[in-house]
Formats: sequence, structure tokens, C-alpha cells
Amino acid sequence: STKDWQQLSHQPCETSDAADLAWSANGRYLAIWDSCLTYRVVVHDAEGAHVAAYSAYQDVMGVRCGTWNPTGELLAVGSFDQVVRVLNSVTWLPLMECSHPDIVTEPLHAVVYKEASAPATGPLLSPSKALASRETCRQFVVSGLP
Repeated sequence: STKDWQQLSHQPCETSDAADLAWSANGRYLAIWDSCLTYRVVVHDAEGAHVAAYSAYQDVMGVRCGTWNPTGELLAVGSFDQVVRVLNSVTWLPLMECSHPDIVTEPLHAVVYKEASAPATGPLLSPSKALASRETCRQFVVSGLP
């Protein structure tokens, strides 16, 4: 039963709006990212202590999503500049950056999903059930190559 649970500590978060968060699979780290207007990722340990902060750029749209690898050693951060940055848990700097072009021309047999936001009460058609957020559901429809 959880009725006997109590708060052990309170830690301030160094974001202007903690838009979302993700626990590492090993339970060691908690990544918190700022609103879509600010690129800032803050990492705390399981005790709540500040471990690291990362910002790829400033003054443009920020973090879109984040997820940990199964060991909790890598954090993939997707952003509105269409780049995924893979941060390592030693230096908290990118090991790699993967960009996505605006126009996909090959392969011709590629399946393209087009994303659209819908109210949370609407249907969820998603290649991953983990894409639902508190305010909107992400909806995907199969689309042709642009």
C-alpha cells in the first residue's frame, strides 16, 4: 500500500517549466527537460542531487522528447531543430548528433508517418504507445514521400 508513503526531500529544478521527465532504466538518474521554448536538460540522481545540465543552443525552440537506453548510460534528446543528440552519462556531452533532413527522397519504399496533434480525448494512432502526453496525444497517419 502507498498510503504510508511520505516525501523524503524537496529539490528545486533548474528549469523554467519542467515539461517532461524520464527515469533511467537502472534507476540511477532522472532527466528533466524544459519547455519546447527552451533547450535545457537537467539530470538529477535518485537522491535528488543535481548531476548535470546540458543545453545545445539558446533562443529557439528546444527539447521535444528524451529517452534513456536500457543501461542508463546514454540519453537521447530530440529537439525541434530535427537533431537527436545522444548524451553520455560520464561527461553529459553528446557522443553523436543525428540530423533528419526536411525532405526524404530515398529509399522509395520508406514508410513515412505524418504527425498531428489531437486533443487528449481523441484516438491515439501511434507506432509507439509511449508518445502520449498529459495535454495532447500524438497521432500518426501514413503519408507518401514528400
